[in-house]
Amino acid sequence: MSYFFNLCYDYSMSRFGLPNFVKSLIHTGLDFLFPWRCLGCRREGRRLCQNCLNDLPRCVWSGENEIVSVFDYNSPLVKQAVWALKYRHGPDLAEIFARPLEQTLNEELADRLILPEGKIVLVPVPLSPRRRRQRGYNQAEILAEKLVELNPDRFELQADLIKKIKDTPPQATLKRRALRLANLKGAFAPAGGAPAGGRLIVIVDDVATTGATIGEIRKILQQQDCHRVWGLTIAHG
Repeated sequence: MSYFFNLCYDYSMSRFGLPNFVKSLIHTGLDFLFPWRCLGCRREGRRLCQNCLNDLPRCVWSGENEIVSVFDYNSPLVKQAVWALKYRHGPDLAEIFARPLEQTLNEELADRLILPEGKIVLVPVPLSPRRRRQRGYNQAEILAEKLVELNPDRFELQADLIKKIKDTPPQATLKRRALRLANLKGAFAPAGGAPAGGRLIVIVDDVATTGATIGEIRKILQQQDCHRVWGLTIAHG
């Protein structure tokens, strides 16, 4: 999609607050007129081709604090892809990222000799109701859905365990760790879904920086007798 139409789309979404079905129609029309090109090599077809995906720098931090991250967010191409997933209606990118997410999680669990009993429960980081209405979708939930589609015998989605009750500024706008931690205090709460008991729970998000978001949700889940709680993100940085 051309840069000019990207700008037009951004302006229309922020200025006029268009309904979600109108946003979807705009996406469909622009995708038809201006087919996607790879964010890396600009080849037409997918927003991230397999060659460019394979060349993305891997995260060396993965596994610390039981948060598994696949790619290094300091890479400009990784940042572009995550940004497109969040703000450019990214089910296609979620599908592209699902396989490396699954592979990296499986490798980390195997290295720790962790053999989950039953299906792994995926809990996407929720958006506030206002942010969900504004964006029209939750990118973390789409990532979790694509993981379930990829391997339904391995994963189960439970999006009703946690809700966001406070509309907070984006974590990316806060540079200091103390501010990020304070920003999320009291932001999440149990949503009333049935706890997953002794099964392994994996909180799914797009990026981990300080781990504050996953840490806050982990505390709430552990208070509901969910003791094996990990995090899984596309990138860390």
